[in-house]
Amino acid sequence: MSQQTKATIPVIDLEPISIRHDSDEIDRDTLAEKGNEMKNALQTYGFFYAKNHGITANLVDNVLASAKSFFEKDEQSKKRHFRGAKGELGWIRMESEKSDPDSPGDLKESFNYHPTDDRNIFLQSDFNQNCKSMYSLCSKLTYNVTDALSIALGSGHRILREAYQQLGLKGNQTLFRSLMYPPIPPNHDVKPGQIRLGEHTDYGMVTFLFQDDAGGLEMNTPNLGYVPVTPIPETIVVFVGLQMQIITGDALVAPKHKILFPVSEAEARKRRQSATFALRADDNFVLKSLDGSQKYKPVYSSEYLDHRQTEVIV
Repeated sequence: MSQQTKATIPVIDLEPISIRHDSDEIDRDTLAEKGNEMKNALQTYGFFYAKNHGITANLVDNVLASAKSFFEKDEQSKKRHFRGAKGELGWIRMESEKSDPDSPGDLKESFNYHPTDDRNIFLQSDFNQNCKSMYSLCSKLTYNVTDALSIALGSGHRILREAYQQLGLKGNQTLFRSLMYPPIPPNHDVKPGQIRLGEHTDYGMVTFLFQDDAGGLEMNTPNLGYVPVTPIPETIVVFVGLQMQIITGDALVAPKHKILFPVSEAEARKRRQSATFALRADDNFVLKSLDGSQKYKPVYSSEYLDHRQTEVIV
């Protein structure tokens, strides 16, 4: 059973479909039960917290710590990982992305990891290994979560897997992303309309979000409007992106979200860190609704992602 936060957002126990269980060993009834819990939460609130998922708090802490060490390096050191004008892999400078095209650049920097990126050899060994481990474990959890959702959506067991058969290979752009939001200057000398992360929707299939205790994230829910996504220790925040919205013919809708500045001076002087695993469809997968509806014009995933990425690059 789910427990509830103050904002009534479900905390779903994923132990029966966690990474502790091989996907072939999870029976269909268990997948259906958990799939229905997740589907109902996503349709009602747009997101949910997942506990007992199998990814240890120690590994998450190590990821954030090694990412912090990377972000604290001087710019010259980080430039060897610079993603450049195109593409998403590697280091992304502060304010060089606009999640909301109508607002100033996001007050954050980030690092996008993919197992096939040759520049990973230049990373500190602990950061590289932590990213590699998180990518692998999140991939395993992804299989179980999407299998459960496939059944709950009435699409057939493992049908969603068909969209990402090249996960972890060059033909798939799924990322593990580390993000750092700096402390806010005492005089709050930021650009008009600027926030830590502008309002946007993710454009992949499923997002797993790991966050520290700094807070600030808000999600636009169907029934409550924008609500704080208050950090809960050892949970993952789970929501879907626009590719999943297309594939499910709007049965699951990608929620808008943003990260605001802290209200209190004490919180404003703290940095904020998070990490996300963003599942995306294979480049050669044609995005269209599984129900056969014509709500969306079919498009290759690579074309869709290229268009979306162009929108956010400053």
